[in-house]
Amino acid sequence: LYICIMDLKQVSRKLSKILRHDPTPLYMDSHGWIMSDEIILHFGISLTDLAEIVDTNDKQRFRFNDDRSKICANQGHKKGLVPDKTLAQITATQKDFILYHGTDADAAKKIKDSHIHAGNREYVNWTTNLELATKRANQKAGWNNSTPVLISLHVKQYLNNKGKLYLSDNNVYNTPNVPAKLLNFSDL
Repeated sequence: LYICIMDLKQVSRKLSKILRHDPTPLYMDSHGWIMSDEIILHFGISLTDLAEIVDTNDKQRFRFNDDRSKICANQGHKKGLVPDKTLAQITATQKDFILYHGTDADAAKKIKDSHIHAGNREYVNWTTNLELATKRANQKAGWNNSTPVLISLHVKQYLNNKGKLYLSDNNVYNTPNVPAKLLNFSDL
C-alpha cells in the first residue's frame, strides 16, 4: 500500500506510468482498465482528485468508464501490456490529410535508413496538430542535445500502400512501422 500526499501533477505522471507502462502492484485487465478505487487508495487521493487529473490532462491520456468505477489510458501503452484493447481503424479517406510526428535529428537519421517504429510501445503516435508535433520535436531534441525534426505522413498515400491506421479515444493517430519511403522529413 502506497499512501502519500503529493500534488496532482505528480500523481498524473505516476498514473501515466501505471496505466501505460507498468501497473504493478495494481491489477489491470487485458483491455487496460484498473479499478478507480485501487488508484484512489494507491495514491491517497479522492475520486474528485482523480476526475480532475482526467479532465485537466493536457494530452487527454486517461478516461473513465461510464460510471467512473474504472480508469484506463487512451493510448501509448507498452507493447503487449493490453492485448485486448481495440482502437478504431481508419481504412479509407476521401480527403487526404497529413499526420505529424516530432523527433530529433539522431532518431530521424535512423528512421530514414529504414522505417519509423514503435520501439517498446504498441504503436507510433501521430497528430494532425502541427504545433503539438513541433513542441514534441523541440522537447526530444532538448533531451538529446540534437536538432528538432518533424516527420510527416500523407494519410491517403499511406492507406493506399496497405498501411494500418488507428485512432484512439483522445484523437491520437497510431500506426505500426511505417517505411521511410512514405515519410517526409523537415528540420526545424
